[in-house]
Amino acid sequence: MLSSSSESDDESDVNSRKWIKRIRNPELYKRNIIRNCKVSGKKHTNWKGKIVVERTGNLCRQSENGAETNVDNKQKFSTYKYFLVIDNTRIEICKKTFIAVHGVTERRVYRICNLLRQGTAPHDKRGENRSGNAAEVLLRIHEHIKSYPTHISHYSGKEKKYLDAILYEMFKTKHPVQELCKSRDDVVGLCVDFMSNLPLPPVKEIFYFHQLWVHTFGVYNLKTDNSHMYMYHDGIARQSPDEVGSLLRDYIEKNIPGDFKELYLFSDNCGGQNKNHTVLRFLAALTDSGRFDKIHHCLPLRGHSFLPCNRDFSRVKRVIRKADQIFSPDEYAQMIKQACKRADNFFAKQKVYDKEIPINKKEIEDIEKVKQDVTDVYKTFYKKILIWPTKDDGDVDSEIDILKD
Repeated sequence: MLSSSSESDDESDVNSRKWIKRIRNPELYKRNIIRNCKVSGKKHTNWKGKIVVERTGNLCRQSENGAETNVDNKQKFSTYKYFLVIDNTRIEICKKTFIAVHGVTERRVYRICNLLRQGTAPHDKRGENRSGNAAEVLLRIHEHIKSYPTHISHYSGKEKKYLDAILYEMFKTKHPVQELCKSRDDVVGLCVDFMSNLPLPPVKEIFYFHQLWVHTFGVYNLKTDNSHMYMYHDGIARQSPDEVGSLLRDYIEKNIPGDFKELYLFSDNCGGQNKNHTVLRFLAALTDSGRFDKIHHCLPLRGHSFLPCNRDFSRVKRVIRKADQIFSPDEYAQMIKQACKRADNFFAKQKVYDKEIPINKKEIEDIEKVKQDVTDVYKTFYKKILIWPTKDDGDVDSEIDILKD
């Protein structure tokens, strides 16, 4: 009986302790005591166990052994205010707003404030740290330019000197490709490049949609000074090395006689079009088959690849900008012919492949939305586009056949 009573007493004690709720005293927490004393400047013991004396407001404070130690505080020399001028009214703003409005860094504002306090203006230090040989090299360049004969302009009130045409003669001696093509009967030179994509149809709302693009491949003949431009849209071909090879083959077979045995080919360094294994193997195949004995593929450096076909593209773009709306590739072809004063110098040709390449499904869906804005003359063309084979974004294009004759 005694044991049972003691067990019941123990259980009652456990139950009574179980329901006691602890009272939180955050002001007695060590972290709160240290933080409050640090803010108010009272004497306290920090986390490292060191005693921090009470802050009195003087520039010195007493250490633990009673010695005076200087406080390493930065002295504030001046106060700056920031303003914005709105309708000839200066409105005071904060520093963060001033930096955000003007789009400058905080370091730049700090530098301007120091210069304002010193009473000096900012000084542009760009270009001051030149290497020791820079001045000598520049001097040699100026002396070399001054060594050429000059001519004084007759149409200007001021005396202006221009370099003589001898520079062009020197350029021809150093780069004799065009002269070589015109002087020899067995040498021909070609410049090739793609023009920027041309959109269809030009409806205002189509700016936010997927457009049908028209691609233009230009070939400039350095021997005859003629330009051939091949045009096709997304459903016919892409702008890959396969198109470059097939279009070059079509041009060579139909425009270059078989007695030409040396070819100079100029193109830019675009890896997805000209500078790749596909084009190089195509050129190697032309020599292996005996079509040419020697082919020089010239790839100018970036920034120095402005070719004659690029000049033709700029003339075409000036004509296209004057047009209000263009709805079909036929209109682009007519504008290409109008871009040259001599009609026999420009040849625009639309080429087709044996297979139709699927168009992105989103392009077809967006053209469907704006087909009512297309004029009746070109609705036949867009009816063919709307039933064109489609593909999703992740699908891969099938192989492209060589151009039809």
